[in-house]
Amino acid sequence: MHPMRTMFAAAGAIALLGGCGGEDEQPAIAIPEVITEEVAFEVPAEIQGRTLTGERVEIGCAMCIHEIPGADRCHPSVLVKGVALPLSGFELENPHAFCAGPATAVVSGTIGPDGFVATNVVLD
Repeated sequence: MHPMRTMFAAAGAIALLGGCGGEDEQPAIAIPEVITEEVAFEVPAEIQGRTLTGERVEIGCAMCIHEIPGADRCHPSVLVKGVALPLSGFELENPHAFCAGPATAVVSGTIGPDGFVATNVVLD
């Protein structure tokens, strides 16, 4: 059967089902279950514990720019040695400051199990 005829035949069958149970009843439509699971972010073990002093890095939004798994809001993150890390110890008045694009910063701090813990951040 031609694909368009198949589509119209299916649409017609759904329309007929709608008229079978009274005016107030809606046809039963099977909606597939959407499975979502939280993805926890893990800092790779080989970089945990490293200390950075005055290193130039990319800074961006954890959700919009660096797309860190589990990031559910706009929050600063840094890209260190090719790994995007949530940034703590640095706050912005505008949490969306890096959503449109990354910037560079000179940072000092330590890479912990939950991300980069800054002791100093200077935006370029």
